[in-house]
Amino acid sequence: MVSRIYLDGQPVTPRRLLRIARTSAGLTQRDIGCALGVTPECVAHWERARHDSKTEAFVAAVEACGYRVVVERAK
Repeated sequence: MVSRIYLDGQPVTPRRLLRIARTSAGLTQRDIGCALGVTPECVAHWERARHDSKTEAFVAAVEACGYRVVVERAK
């Protein structure tokens, strides 16, 4: 499970980051679903779910929005 994600220095949840990445890229849930071979409803679930989706699905969805996920060691 992803414990801490920051966007511009602010903590965000994985589902919030996915929605921000998708909308800022001008993509729909259908666009992301097509890119990943899942339904738009699946993407909607990832964005509103109270639990984290699988890490691989999360990373693929964010990357489909044109972003990359970087993991770095905390100082």
